[in-house]
Amino acid sequence: MIRLRRASVTRHILLAAALLLAWPFLRYSVEFGVGGLAGNLAEPTYLFRDGAWASKGAIFLHMLAGAAITILAPL
Repeated sequence: MIRLRRASVTRHILLAAALLLAWPFLRYSVEFGVGGLAGNLAEPTYLFRDGAWASKGAIFLHMLAGAAITILAPL
């Protein structure tokens, strides 16, 4: 019983550590993805050009997908 509890606590600590270490990437990728798709980025970027809707949408959706995979992978 104690071994099972210790393994569960260790797993939860490792999961929490992974999420804390991934937090800066998650925050950046979500802000960049949503800001890019909405067209209101805080800073200019070479990825945001008028008329390049396919490449622009692809990179910003890529950032959002990376955030979703990072959150879902440990689960």
